[in-house]
Amino acid sequence: MLATAAAAFAVGWLVRPTPPPPPLESVAVQVSDPDISATADVVPHTWGVEVKLSGSGFTAGEVYRVAVLEEDGDAAPAGAFLGTGPAELDCNLNSPVLRTDAEGFVVVDASGAVVLSSEF
Repeated sequence: MLATAAAAFAVGWLVRPTPPPPPLESVAVQVSDPDISATADVVPHTWGVEVKLSGSGFTAGEVYRVAVLEEDGDAAPAGAFLGTGPAELDCNLNSPVLRTDAEGFVVVDASGAVVLSSEF
């Protein structure tokens, strides 16, 4: 009886409807630090744009802050992350800026220097 219930649950889990993945828009990134390697995608949500950042070479333990740049010149905070040195990092950063109003994003180090940027 228990095996039948477990099998039914497993089949139900496998055939459950799953929503399609969100649309990803690859964006070019420019790095100002030769030790950093990075790629990024953006996801347009109804509540704002999400930046999916992957990279390596961010100084281990250093705090990096991300801001999405708006058409009117303002910058909206999109989160922060700790550098992982040579290890690959993947992070999802969110901002309240709609994709239609976003022009790019910047990543700044603890001193405020831009280490990575993107223009959409």
